[in-house]
Amino acid sequence: GQLSGADHVRRLVEATRHSAPQIRSRALRTVAATQADGALETLRAALFDRSHGPRVAAAFELQKRFGESGLPHWRAALDSGQFSTIAALALA
Repeated sequence: GQLSGADHVRRLVEATRHSAPQIRSRALRTVAATQADGALETLRAALFDRSHGPRVAAAFELQKRFGESGLPHWRAALDSGQFSTIAALALA
């Protein structure tokens, strides 16, 4: 059957946590394109994904859709010591 709008968004957000980075990247781009509730927070969280592709997708979509750079988030993470390895990789 047809998914409701809320179910569709929920499944997209779940896909941003899939084990395959390619699926996470695609889901992030789709969440951003729909600008669904929670899209901004989902993209911000994905800036610290364990894989390069989703981090890049999140940073690109964050800038494109919301006019927000990932750089301050990564710098703040480095300064606080939280996610410092991922932030260092993102800033490299």
